[in-house]
Amino acid sequence: MAKRYTENLIPLMTSYTTPFGKVDYGGDSYLVYDGYNYEPYHLFGTGQFSSASSKGIWVSYEFEKPERIVKYTLSTHSWLYERSPKSWTFDAWDGTQWIVLDTRDNQPQWTNTDKREYEIKNSYYYKKYRINLKNSWGSYIHVKKMEMMGELPNKSFILHDGEYKKCVPLSPEEQEVWSDDKINIVQKMTSNNSANQIAYMTYPDGSNNTRVGFAYNIFDHANNSYFNRTSVDPKGFVSIVFNEIKEIGAYSMFSDSRTSSDPKDFNLEGSNDTTNGADGTWIVVDTKINVSFQKEVWTRFELNKSVSYKAYRLNISRTHSTNGVMISELMFHPPKKLLSPYQPEIKTHWEVVSDTLPSKDLFITDGMDNIAPILDRSITELEPTQMTNKSEILGVGEIGKVFSKTIDLKKYFDIRSIRTEVR
Repeated sequence: MAKRYTENLIPLMTSYTTPFGKVDYGGDSYLVYDGYNYEPYHLFGTGQFSSASSKGIWVSYEFEKPERIVKYTLSTHSWLYERSPKSWTFDAWDGTQWIVLDTRDNQPQWTNTDKREYEIKNSYYYKKYRINLKNSWGSYIHVKKMEMMGELPNKSFILHDGEYKKCVPLSPEEQEVWSDDKINIVQKMTSNNSANQIAYMTYPDGSNNTRVGFAYNIFDHANNSYFNRTSVDPKGFVSIVFNEIKEIGAYSMFSDSRTSSDPKDFNLEGSNDTTNGADGTWIVVDTKINVSFQKEVWTRFELNKSVSYKAYRLNISRTHSTNGVMISELMFHPPKKLLSPYQPEIKTHWEVVSDTLPSKDLFITDGMDNIAPILDRSITELEPTQMTNKSEILGVGEIGKVFSKTIDLKKYFDIRSIRTEVR
């Protein structure tokens, strides 16, 4: 299918920056003659553009967003066509250097009010393009106007029974996709202030023979490390402060081989105004009573609904011991969320788009990109077929020969031409 092109994508420029985009130039200067400035922006406007000599000059246009230019045009002046360009390149700026997209050398002499079109191969989108004019047929390089075009997509509909239709291809069945609610949102900590997180606990250090670990040890992603305090009041809390608000739907605790000091009664609380895990306002989000843990097993606690806070703390009111507390590891989990719903299989089918002639915009948005799998519109030449001599149908006195061949129009319903050969 032949390519189709957009209108000129460059607006009618009235200066180097209006109405939008930016015109620039380099190499030679522009011509100033008889009080008129033949400035480069006129190349994209209604005025006249000319270099000051035949040394060479480039003129660029920068779009507001990247465009894929696949065609450009150059037009001559009616009375200065002998100064039209002879050799040039058409280039694109990739942010570092100019990329040559098209090269024209020793082009034929231009004629009065000549306009030439140049199709180029360009697979990329660039913001800035230029025409790098090397020389001309005269003493100056004079160009009336330049245009740049993109490629229009080839879109199709099928007209059937007075309706414009498109083929909707098979859409396979897709199962639900859910987010992972088992991951731990806590980053591994190596101290009480690490990984952009703060760990804090209210339990005292105690004496050397009763102190094991620190607050961050329950956030270090290691089941064999923990904090343990004996000969202390079990009431207290351990907290973690994130660098941003985190949504959770569950939390988990790992019990060491010794469960005598595991938490028994506790609240999970959240805060958005604490600065260090100790101050601020705390809101109860979950309460557990008479919890028992199995040795060296993770226990998961689901919230009734997800909550979002910058900090969380485990506020313990009672443990399985009267004078100590021990926690091995604590994790927080995001809520499970539906990322993609179930989609049943949809068979290939025809869908009516319009019962009137579709607009250009409707073609672009809803048209089929490729109808070859449905209807092969490529032009091919069929193999020659021998015709049958039917001369017996000639009437009395008629001279000549008659040959006949039946063509299946259900199979070949889009025949463009038929050629016969007599051998």
